Amino acid sequence: MVPRINLTWIHFALSGLLAGVALLPFPPSAKAQMRTDRGEEYYLIRTLEGLYEQLPMQATDPSEFQEAAAELRREAIRYKVRADEARLHESIGTGFDDFVAQLDAISLFFSEIEKIQTNATAQKPGQAFDSGFKGGQAAAVTANLAAQSDFSTMEGALASILVGGLVYAVDSWNQSSALDQSVKEAVEAEAKQLQDALMQRLERSRQRFLDLARQKGWPEREIGWDLSTQSANDTMRMIQNGDVGGLISVAAAKRAERPFDPLIALSHNLLMAIGSGESPSDLDRICEDSLNQKALIPAHSVYDHHRLAVLSQAALLASASRQAERMGGASPRSSSRSRRAVELWEAAHEARTPDTGDEVALYRACAYAGDGETAKARTELRALYDRMKDQPDYLYACACVFCLDGDRNLALKFLDQAIRTDEFELVQVRMDPDLQDLRATQEFATLTTPQWGWNMVNSFIWTDVVLQNKSAFTLTNVRLISDNPEWQPDLTVDVLPPGQTKKWEWNSQPPEGAKIQLRLTSDQDP
Repeated sequence: MVPRINLTWIHFALSGLLAGVALLPFPPSAKAQMRTDRGEEYYLIRTLEGLYEQLPMQATDPSEFQEAAAELRREAIRYKVRADEARLHESIGTGFDDFVAQLDAISLFFSEIEKIQTNATAQKPGQAFDSGFKGGQAAAVTANLAAQSDFSTMEGALASILVGGLVYAVDSWNQSSALDQSVKEAVEAEAKQLQDALMQRLERSRQRFLDLARQKGWPEREIGWDLSTQSANDTMRMIQNGDVGGLISVAAAKRAERPFDPLIALSHNLLMAIGSGESPSDLDRICEDSLNQKALIPAHSVYDHHRLAVLSQAALLASASRQAERMGGASPRSSSRSRRAVELWEAAHEARTPDTGDEVALYRACAYAGDGETAKARTELRALYDRMKDQPDYLYACACVFCLDGDRNLALKFLDQAIRTDEFELVQVRMDPDLQDLRATQEFATLTTPQWGWNMVNSFIWTDVVLQNKSAFTLTNVRLISDNPEWQPDLTVDVLPPGQTKKWEWNSQPPEGAKIQLRLTSDQDP
């Protein structure tokens, strides 16, 4: 099992992303750049840009935005306090003040949107405001792509602002309600004003930090804060098109410009890992380079979670390297790569924070199992059971650990529960080397293969076809295909959850006397 790291505490995840792009070399003299010459002021400038990138513009309702914004606000205040305590340049504290002020303004806007939602619902019962927010999710999804890409530059932040910004909520609201046009225009104007204010604050911060760079003698390009809309749009197109090679090239160029910025280095390394084609040796190299970035993080405890992020990415890459080694036919028992994964997850466990301890412990258990120490892994899983027993990653980890320990019955039990959460790609489940001993069983085949049933109801003129999904998982892009070339009705459905049925009515009748057989295709087919 390659851990799926929670994005609230580390930006970097490998599962479900594109692979197969050729690796580009690291920038020249990368090891020689492992110095902290720029110091804490530079690090906080780069951290503030990272906070702007995390603005939850992909939120699909006001409460979701408010929840995410509250944590960002607390984090910004911690950095502001640190800047004041350390008597850093005043532009640093002012930059975080601006960020908090902007968060508060957007939060206020969304609270007003909630009031409009309440009013709209009261005046037009039966027409849910949520439908309007769904109308705006296209822009929100685009912004979310930037967040999920983990592309850590201002281009990602701008893309969220420009493509999935505040206006999407207003556009959605307009679609959902037929209220007074003047009210709509007033809300829309407020959103535009807030968005303009956000861009103005970004520009002010950029100018302050450029002034500081000149005072310190830093090359201006190292500051970042590129506010070019063209660059933002180009980056978004690469993300939307899955252009990993293009993103690697951009990240490599940014890394060369900002050699003292660990955030850029980690983003570059993530993209390099995606493009590694699951080569264990390439993943090893990227893992160690990620680990080296820890030297660029200031020592103060306010940055402890940054160190955890570095350790976790390195451990994640070590686990991915071990997984790739296993898929290449290596023994399930101990190897130098499995031991390295254990070592790094243990280091991450030492650096854990209260809100991440269980997840780190879970993936340490997976690393133990991958190193042949299944007794340790089971002990860890027992300790986590009460707190994590309903979480998909815990259930899947249990399946892998028990399978490696030779306990097929327990492994199947937990795998069944994990698959029923609909959180796992069946292609990956079928390929997972940690589940190899289950693959030959009929239970595994039944659990991971679409199970379905159908029947036809003929009337005097028409034929209805009913499909039932008997699988433990959702079927997507489903198509029923008739074996009779003279009877080919359009029997398709995008999504069919487990246990549910789909009925196609008013189909033409098959040829008289024909015996019809249907076969099913879906994204979940082996």
